[in-house]
Amino acid sequence: MSPEPPRPPAKPAPALYCLKLGDHAVQIADDGLVIGRSPSCDVAINDSQVSRRHARLWIAKGRPTIEDLGSANGVYVNGERLKGPRALEVGDILVIGASRFELATGSAMERNLDSTGGRQAITADDLPVSRHSARRAQGADAPGAAQDPPLPRLYVDDSEADSLDEFPSSEHTRRADVLVLFGQVAGKMLAAGQAHAAEQLLRPRLREVLAEIKSGTRDAGELAEIAAGHAVRLAGAAGSAEWVDYVFELYGAAARPPPLRIVDELHTVIRKVPRIRVEVLREYIGMLSKRSHRLTPAERFVLQRLQGLVRLAETK
Repeated sequence: MSPEPPRPPAKPAPALYCLKLGDHAVQIADDGLVIGRSPSCDVAINDSQVSRRHARLWIAKGRPTIEDLGSANGVYVNGERLKGPRALEVGDILVIGASRFELATGSAMERNLDSTGGRQAITADDLPVSRHSARRAQGADAPGAAQDPPLPRLYVDDSEADSLDEFPSSEHTRRADVLVLFGQVAGKMLAAGQAHAAEQLLRPRLREVLAEIKSGTRDAGELAEIAAGHAVRLAGAAGSAEWVDYVFELYGAAARPPPLRIVDELHTVIRKVPRIRVEVLREYIGMLSKRSHRLTPAERFVLQRLQGLVRLAETK
């Protein structure tokens, strides 16, 4: 009996590369990941120095490669500003805005907070619904993909952003992006029947927006509309009058009507919640009525819709 021929040596498994920030890491898959300020990026960084789509990493011929996506403030590798696509080595340091990443091997995702510089990092596994099945499993053209935007696999919140004074024009957009991101997370909680958890997540952020408008440090613009939209969704899902009252308090502090879409949504939601504080709504409408000569025709129509809310609330 002839001996079996020797088996060819097994091919080594391809190396796994990850991008580390403090105690968190996210794996770089073959199809890559995008880093930027937008909540739709794989690595979303709450930093005014970071462009909405700042940089991209992917695996090319078995090696991690990075390119700048035309960012305003650049990408730095080991202290050198990137001028074109560049292959990386383990241990390379990447600086994007105020975030300092390290290229490493391994796929472990640790669950601790990054304690450096007031930065808090969370991975998708820390969020209620992972994005693993979104962009990669479903594909960009999959049904429902547009209605269910993927969450970042790594989210970095710079709570001590020293760069705000240098980039004041982008601060509003930065704050709106963060509120949108948390709204996406809360939306997935609501879809899973976790209304209380969604309230716990959004309450401090919505109260912060209200406090800023009351103090006059912020105008009731895009950020207020995003906050009001989140409040209306919470009211409908949790059956809580607190969030209906929040909308009137928010725009009452701003002394202006809410957008028409918010009022239209309230006409639907108000049927699902216990009795609201009608006196708060009446007081708000009275304030707007005194300023009606300053309102545009569209705003006067919104005022009429608000008056219809009073009649609807009184019939409950």
